[in-house]
Amino acid sequence: MTHARDRRGAAAPARSRRHPARAALAALALATLAAASGCRDDELIPIVRPPAEADGPIAGVAEGYADFPVGVPLGGYTGRCRCFGGDGRYDARRTAYQVGFTASVGVQTQPKIVALWLESDGQDLVLIKTDAIYTFEGFVNELEERLGAATGRDLEGKIVVASNHSHSAPANWDQGLTWYLGGDKFNREVFERGVASMERVALDAFGKREPAAIGIGQMTDWDPEDRVYRDRRGDNDAYTFFDDIPAGPYKDPFLSVLRIDSAAGEPLGMFFAFAIHGTVAGGDNQLWSTEASGHVEAAVQEKFDSPVPVGFIQHGAGDASPAGTDRLFARMESLGEFAADTIIDLWARTPTSTEPLRIESVTRSIDTARDNITVERDHGLLTYAPLTTDPSFRPDDVVFDDQGRVVTPIDEFNAEYGAAFCGSEAAPLPVAGVGSQDPAYRGCAQVGFLSDFIARIFNVSGFAKPLIESLRAKTTATRLGPVSMLTPAGETIRDDMLLAFFPGEATSTYTEQFRRRAMAQLGMEHT
Repeated sequence: MTHARDRRGAAAPARSRRHPARAALAALALATLAAASGCRDDELIPIVRPPAEADGPIAGVAEGYADFPVGVPLGGYTGRCRCFGGDGRYDARRTAYQVGFTASVGVQTQPKIVALWLESDGQDLVLIKTDAIYTFEGFVNELEERLGAATGRDLEGKIVVASNHSHSAPANWDQGLTWYLGGDKFNREVFERGVASMERVALDAFGKREPAAIGIGQMTDWDPEDRVYRDRRGDNDAYTFFDDIPAGPYKDPFLSVLRIDSAAGEPLGMFFAFAIHGTVAGGDNQLWSTEASGHVEAAVQEKFDSPVPVGFIQHGAGDASPAGTDRLFARMESLGEFAADTIIDLWARTPTSTEPLRIESVTRSIDTARDNITVERDHGLLTYAPLTTDPSFRPDDVVFDDQGRVVTPIDEFNAEYGAAFCGSEAAPLPVAGVGSQDPAYRGCAQVGFLSDFIARIFNVSGFAKPLIESLRAKTTATRLGPVSMLTPAGETIRDDMLLAFFPGEATSTYTEQFRRRAMAQLGMEHT
């Protein structure tokens, strides 16, 4: 999942297909995400851009470690909150960095930061990967100011912060009240230390910039025996989402590599991406860990003859679990053993080029307020029914018509400030639901009541409703190219690549849908 200005960024690759329209602005790519903005398909007109005029790309890659204090709570498991029993609490220790969560007690592997500073034709892209459960818009805002001041560059909308989604990494640096249940109450010192760590590594990458050769490689179905990752949600196995993908277990099939070499061909760094949750260690674990993907990173890094920064970025991991063998940290290491050879082989086969390329980055803030969300379907525009505060109101609980299509307007989601835990059997918290008994909605917990519950647990007062983090979701798209590529079909080509960074836990069906829409609506063959 992660990304430029929100949580858990996930960069999604797309199937290689021919299309008469060769390229599109990154801004148009964001329109495919923005059902809430009211964009129509006929507005998404592919635009051909002129060739890049730069002498060639310049890149610097650096790595370092996050400077957090031991005792900071770990994120990802709400069960670590004392309000749910305090998973992993084996003694009565308290630290200056916890409020409602169990304190961490030590380090298995320290969260790693990898930064790429890519420059071409006067445009910058700063990609920062960190080991964390999710990212925070405040990180990006602060880094834009600090890095811009340090370098004299205008970096607004040009910084991407992505996380590996480790459920065993420090987490209480997010100011959103909603996320206190994901990693404890916001701590200013932890936030500042996190920003300073990323700033330091990014400036190191800036200082290491040199003429570079860039390439991207992709392959699919690279883990057919599920030795590395697997579908973790069987609830939707009976459904067919795409005519050419049969019902049954499904995981994001893509493995992607971004190769960064010097102009002379020496490796400067690499990023790779596939879908995997960071959940080998459960909620009882209180040791920092880079988790599943971090151990794959380490195994890939060991394949190089000399030190090379290696960073992992998520694909559609919302429904992908780590596989592996053995237990706990040995199981994490087994993932690296199973994955590293395939990843390094893809890197070795990925072509690079020093030819000029464009970098077009656009960030859009998508309106996620309940009454402003609309979704286009073939049979019409889906909307929510007007909100009612009548205590006697009951929805009709008719979600689908006789043809299996969603009935609109949707009256089951009668939640003024939104709802959480929808789709579960029952809400795990003692707060009001939305009044529906349909399986899709009966587990919903109204955020208005949920925020009051969270505020009591974490001693927060004076907050406003609706919660600010529930009103907007920011996402970034970057068009990079033309860039040398190895396609999933094994072709070596030079074309544009669309990099998309999503908020939330993007799933395999979400990323697949985005690939298809990018192709059909924008003419982007490689995403």
